[in-house]
Amino acid sequence: MLTVTVSSYELEFNKKHLRKVLSQAGKEIAATAKGLLAQPGTGRKYGNHIASAPGQPPAAKSGKLASSLTTAIARGGEAVRITDLSYYALALEGGSQGGGGGKKSKSIGRSHQKGGSKGKPMTARAMAPRPFLSKAVEQDWPDIAKRIEQSVEQNIALVKKSK
Repeated sequence: MLTVTVSSYELEFNKKHLRKVLSQAGKEIAATAKGLLAQPGTGRKYGNHIASAPGQPPAAKSGKLASSLTTAIARGGEAVRITDLSYYALALEGGSQGGGGGKKSKSIGRSHQKGGSKGKPMTARAMAPRPFLSKAVEQDWPDIAKRIEQSVEQNIALVKKSK
């Protein structure tokens, strides 16, 4: 319960309904993200797999990224947390730079490509963002914002202060 004092009255806000709205919003955003991840890739072809193009959501290969999405209401009930637990989710969402060395690197090892290049320096890798979660939030936000606003308006009350 959030309480704001105004003279001999108080504003009381019951967060119970807001928690429900946020919980539903988190589930909707996760579902939208999963839908984006189910779309076929439009980028380069690697064997039987067609990758996503830069700026597009990642193309599904194993389904792990979509199945790793979780939602939870933050402490206090004033926010929802949507998390992808797969280790590469952040690199896909925001892109990545480096890794594997470069011209000055003395890293020796196998490349990530089939066949490898054992004994030769690895090359630096960079990947443009493949946003999926931010696109889901952007797509669902207008409707969610309206429901949050309605919840706040309907669950706030001016009540006489008890002595």
